[in-house]
Amino acid sequence: MDISKATPGEEIPGFYELPRALYPAGGPRHLGTEAVNPDGLAATYLVMADGKPLARAARYRADRLDWEGRRVALVGYYECVERQDVAEALLAAVEEDARADGADYLVGPMNGSTWDDYRFSTSHDFPNFLLEPYHHLYYIQQFQDAGFGVISRYTSNIDTELACDWPQVFDKEREFADNGVRIRPIDTARLADELEALHPFIDETFSGNFLYSPIPKSRFVEKYRAAAPIIDTDFVLIAEDADRRPVGFVFSYPDAYNRRGGSLIIKTLARASGKRFAGLGHVLANRVIRVARQRGYRSVVHAFIIERGDATLVSGNFAGRPYKEYVLLGKPL
Repeated sequence: MDISKATPGEEIPGFYELPRALYPAGGPRHLGTEAVNPDGLAATYLVMADGKPLARAARYRADRLDWEGRRVALVGYYECVERQDVAEALLAAVEEDARADGADYLVGPMNGSTWDDYRFSTSHDFPNFLLEPYHHLYYIQQFQDAGFGVISRYTSNIDTELACDWPQVFDKEREFADNGVRIRPIDTARLADELEALHPFIDETFSGNFLYSPIPKSRFVEKYRAAAPIIDTDFVLIAEDADRRPVGFVFSYPDAYNRRGGSLIIKTLARASGKRFAGLGHVLANRVIRVARQRGYRSVVHAFIIERGDATLVSGNFAGRPYKEYVLLGKPL
């Protein structure tokens, strides 16, 4: 068993091919292309035996991540055969290099930042929805057997009632309108300009999130422009104050994987801080759920909600009930 390592700009043959060998043809991991996030990348790793790739990972420096004074490194793009000896050899190599690089805590899976795929699903009881990461469930056990523990839990909640338009939500909507807040669909003809204006608002709003690190404006624009093909302007809304500054944002999209009945995924829901904008998240969610109901959707998924986060309250108020769970793991070095 050999472990190859590559620095940024280099590529290890077999790194991108491994997932196709580990998952059945026609499944989620055979759709689309893959590229490793370059921001903060320290090294990529590939475990080989008898000429066959067995496992891979990427290690990231997290210099801009502030978490209780810890010097954090990240492990992402993790894939492995169902062999604990292989998993432990790979993770040990990542840990050794992270420690030598000055880190004292390793977090994973995280593909560079919370802007990229992170967390492990705890079950496959329900089909994947669009943009939900897919992986083998035994990965959690491989991490735990290597000394990792759960540091955060998340849920995706599903609402099959699509109840909306309560009087108190309309009251808040009128109150915001009276104070100059305008809610409008994103302008896809000016998508880059829209995203550049949204970037500082999103960065500030998310800055207090667990393990959040800032993202450069150019990459923020690039990530959301890549999502342009799935944007339905009924479901991507911007709230602006009287000075046309963003104070709220909801990014939701139809689940193209759900062929039995329409499902809408609410991926991002944000509002400006302070009492002045309390309730704006409910107003934005109400708008998209109303349209989903009018258009015959049968469910709304509130995706990737951290336990005890503000979005948990919004989701619960709209009849969201947990149906998928995820974990993020960490290990002292």
